[in-house]
Amino acid sequence: MPRTFAITAANETAKLDREGKGEAAYTVTNSATRPIRGQLRIKPLDSTKADWLSVAGEAERDFSPNATQQVAVKISVPAGTTAGKYSFRLDAISVANPDEDYTEGPAVAIEVKATAPPPKPFPWWVIVVAAVVLLVIGAAIWASGRNKVEVPDFTGKTVAEAKALEPKLEFELKEVEVTDPKQVGMVVSQDPDRGEKLKSGAVVRLEVGKLAGPEMVMLPNVVDQKYQEISPLLKGFTVKTETVAGPPSNEGKVKSQSLEGNKQYVKGAEVKLAVIGPSFVMPPLSGRTVEEALNELKGRGYNKIPMITGKQNTRIRCTSPRENDNALKDAEVYLHLERDTAPTQTGPRAVMIFDPCLGIHSLSTLREMAVPAGRVNR
Repeated sequence: MPRTFAITAANETAKLDREGKGEAAYTVTNSATRPIRGQLRIKPLDSTKADWLSVAGEAERDFSPNATQQVAVKISVPAGTTAGKYSFRLDAISVANPDEDYTEGPAVAIEVKATAPPPKPFPWWVIVVAAVVLLVIGAAIWASGRNKVEVPDFTGKTVAEAKALEPKLEFELKEVEVTDPKQVGMVVSQDPDRGEKLKSGAVVRLEVGKLAGPEMVMLPNVVDQKYQEISPLLKGFTVKTETVAGPPSNEGKVKSQSLEGNKQYVKGAEVKLAVIGPSFVMPPLSGRTVEEALNELKGRGYNKIPMITGKQNTRIRCTSPRENDNALKDAEVYLHLERDTAPTQTGPRAVMIFDPCLGIHSLSTLREMAVPAGRVNR
């Protein structure tokens, strides 16, 4: 069955601060044309712990028809966690039908950098030893750091501005693109961080923002709905309409749509709608006079003058459209009377004849199918 919810993630990777905290942004859309009570569930993947993750706000909430809500997933990774990549996803479940109506969102990665675990308490006598060791290590670092250069802050600069500093610092800058529509072409983060000292020739990794993929919008299923009522739901699409015949009681409703409903498409995609215009049901007119047909058609709301084919002052053999078909009130109606002349055969080979009531047949077959005026074989 079609999924009610559509879920997208703002970024493929969630960034953490120095304390291991961060946030991932999701967009959850109710693609149905009715209100839905939904529940948001976080699914930890691989070795990710469930107690690291939580939904900001109510996990169970109401979703308006064709409405979108921004959902934030709070992340808190404890100190001492093994460095590496972890991941999770956000799912949306219909409270009314949880077993069948649910949607799994895209996975978001968490990049955990190596952090030192909380320090353990030491006996007081160890502090003196540690102080001596620190003095020795500090002296060694000071001696080795005399020829190192401090890493500047590249965040917020353009790639060109960062590259301009490269020769002066004797660093090698390596660019990696990450999805961030708000900082396209700008340095979003760096590794190592600013203030650290590196030797000449070291590599500094710069994450540069780029645009996300094309914006997607949800197309609802609008068949059998009034076009005037659903047109605001199609603002993200290029809509083209065609007026077609249909049951008179369905005037103004959408008969068909060119793109399947309840699916996402690129914003601005073209969708064609067949909308039922003012229509009437073609009455049975075979065997009746033209005058009787005009009165019958006028009684059904058809006020144009129909086209007539065949011998004048004879009765109607058939009509186009055919009886009981739906027809637009401004469409052409043809009344086919008796043929002006009987078909003839001038050679031994069969002559193919077109008859508006019987179709295309050979001369011999047409003669066998011929009926008196006012009656047509069914």
